[in-house]
Amino acid sequence: ANNSVPSLSREGQDEYDSKKHLLTPTLSIKRGSSSVQLVSVCFITDAGNCRGDEYDYGGANTPDNSSGGTPGGSSSGGDNGNGDEPEWELNNKERCNKEGYVTTKCNSVENPVNYCPYDNTYFEKCVCKPDLVTCEKPYYGVGESCGGKYASCELDNPRACREDGYVNVCPDGQKLHKDNRCPYDNSYGICCTEQCINNSSTTCTGAAVGGDGCGYLCYKCCDDTCPAGTSKTYKGAYSYTTGCGNKCYKCSCPNGTSPNYHGVAAGEAECGTCYKCDNTCTKGTLSSSCASKYNAVRVGQTECGNACYECRYNSDCDARSVSCTGAYQCQYNSCGICSSCYYNADCEVSSKYCKYGCRRYNNCSKCVECKECLRSSSDDPYREVACVDDYPADYKKTVIITDGCTGATRTEYRSAFDCNLKSGTISHYQCCEYR
Repeated sequence: ANNSVPSLSREGQDEYDSKKHLLTPTLSIKRGSSSVQLVSVCFITDAGNCRGDEYDYGGANTPDNSSGGTPGGSSSGGDNGNGDEPEWELNNKERCNKEGYVTTKCNSVENPVNYCPYDNTYFEKCVCKPDLVTCEKPYYGVGESCGGKYASCELDNPRACREDGYVNVCPDGQKLHKDNRCPYDNSYGICCTEQCINNSSTTCTGAAVGGDGCGYLCYKCCDDTCPAGTSKTYKGAYSYTTGCGNKCYKCSCPNGTSPNYHGVAAGEAECGTCYKCDNTCTKGTLSSSCASKYNAVRVGQTECGNACYECRYNSDCDARSVSCTGAYQCQYNSCGICSSCYYNADCEVSSKYCKYGCRRYNNCSKCVECKECLRSSSDDPYREVACVDDYPADYKKTVIITDGCTGATRTEYRSAFDCNLKSGTISHYQCCEYR
């Protein structure tokens, strides 16, 4: 049993099959034994270590002790280095891993390179597939990546906006700013707080009163209702302006008629039947004549606008009249009777004498402020009063001018050129006739 031929592992058999064309077999059987002994197989390159009568473990089956650098440098397949039987059972996984083939899987956008010669499920590394693309915002890669590149890109505007700090929903009390919007999706923006001044809003319909801090205008909140019988769409005469600045018009009934009157019918218009006004008083009468000690009190008016009166007794007419003198003046009641006196300090003031008239009187008809002299020209406070012939050699006329309020005078000289053309700096004066 101890003299049986050892069997080869699968790995050893594969290696033998790949190199059998290089083998020169030499068979040696020991003499004196009736059983078959160990067969010695020698490679040509190891022939120097192979003897014809026995197998030398230091020959072809000795491991290559050279150190490998890159995957593929074999370091297995011989004996164990100490003269014992070779390690025929070393599996392919270990052989691949020892030689640097450790990768077994790539992602969907990678390709494996440099397969292990013992087992093609192992390879050196993964490399990116060709034709991958780089995705730039707002486009993003689809699926797995390799070196930051993808097989394809897809548009995702909301994601790009969120990455840049924009939102599409604001907290309570805030809203999106009108202008600060995401360049990829206008429905995303920056939140802000609306700040309209009092009695204004972005939803009111009055006049614009300023901005709300979010890019929108604030409008005055107002009543835009037209009075009864008028409308913004009627075609008649102007009647009223609403608090929002819109005009209300009367119905285009014939002049002096209205759909709201209660007199006789006068025609049809866009608002319906038009009526003449009713000149009847619902309270009182149209007459304002009353007996002595009675006053006519207005209590209303007709549809036509005429006043309605009632006569009511005036107890002020029973008051006793009094007399007031000096700084004391009469206080008259509703019946025209001086019923009391009151002190008026204005009556103690001395009245001013004014040369040019009184400008202001007090409550006791005393002048307390005089008018000033009104000069004859707004261009110059002086006016021309005389022309004389004593003038310097380079001038033709002399003008004496006096202030009409103070009496002060001054002299100016005028050339014939200025007088004849009535131009220059003294063109607003009347020139003396040149002689």
